[in-house]
Amino acid sequence: MRILNIGCGQQTYGTDFIDIIKYRPEIKICNVSKNKLPYKDDTFDVVYSRSLFEHLINPNQVLKEMVRVTKRGCKVIVITDNASFIGFAFLKTHLKNFQDPSRHYSLFTKLHVRNHFEIVGLNDIKVEDVYDSWAILKILSHIPIIGRLFRLRFKVEGTKGI
Repeated sequence: MRILNIGCGQQTYGTDFIDIIKYRPEIKICNVSKNKLPYKDDTFDVVYSRSLFEHLINPNQVLKEMVRVTKRGCKVIVITDNASFIGFAFLKTHLKNFQDPSRHYSLFTKLHVRNHFEIVGLNDIKVEDVYDSWAILKILSHIPIIGRLFRLRFKVEGTKGI
């Protein structure tokens, strides 16, 4: 099984790795916002990205490339920041440091990313919360009614059609 991790940084999940910085020898350098992925169509069983989508100027273009290199019947998985997370409103982390190369260009709700997945033709779309390692966020996220405000990230998964 081949798994492409796009925007991998220091992450080790996957068999193939793409980033704009070569943190390890096995990482291929590619600015996915400007260039096509350096792989043939229908190469990977899973194309995965964590904490990249919110940094993209044109997320739809990158998502189309992710779909292109995914085998038919296989998965594209994106984990991104949750626009509904209450901390972003108070801390304003996504509204400052725009000169920083790791700046954020967008914040998404679950519906926004689902719409991106649908428009590029992904099927069987599933959206779920990701519970990060911050214990206080895990606890707060399980409180009825207000819990959704404490979910920092979510995962969207879709299948490339046959």
